[in-house]
Amino acid sequence: MHAELWNSDEAWRKAKEGSVLYRTNGVIVLRFNKSSSPGLNDWSRPAFTTLYEAQGIILDVMRAIPGEHLGKVVISRMKPGDIIDWHIDPWPMVGIAPYFQRYQIPLSVSPGVRFVVEDEEVCMEPGTAWWFNNQKRHAVFNESGEDRISMYADIRPLTL
Repeated sequence: MHAELWNSDEAWRKAKEGSVLYRTNGVIVLRFNKSSSPGLNDWSRPAFTTLYEAQGIILDVMRAIPGEHLGKVVISRMKPGDIIDWHIDPWPMVGIAPYFQRYQIPLSVSPGVRFVVEDEEVCMEPGTAWWFNNQKRHAVFNESGEDRISMYADIRPLTL
């Protein structure tokens, strides 16, 4: 319903320029702490207000954890045959414990989409939410005939 939101966040594009990890066919950035204004701590992006349904999903996940701080929230789209190649998300850098934990919330995922963390493979279904250790090697393979649309959120649990 909001095709204009795909790939519309300029701060995200600038931050991810040249990154080989973001070859998906689109992202909608709901929260991301990058701003073109120096010193501005601006997390919420315009899409977070527009896609109010996403707010409810994220708040449900935060209540279930429970979470104390919401970080980056992104919806990504992968076309059939797309791959998010093997990588580790170094946050803030390798060897330092992360502030946030990464949660995947599949929105539209068909059989044939494989999410792999090291040697564990998961077929995530819509209506579920998954924590995974993004400090370990992981990849996503869309071997289905449909777009894979998934939301991921960085959340700091109350107790780590």
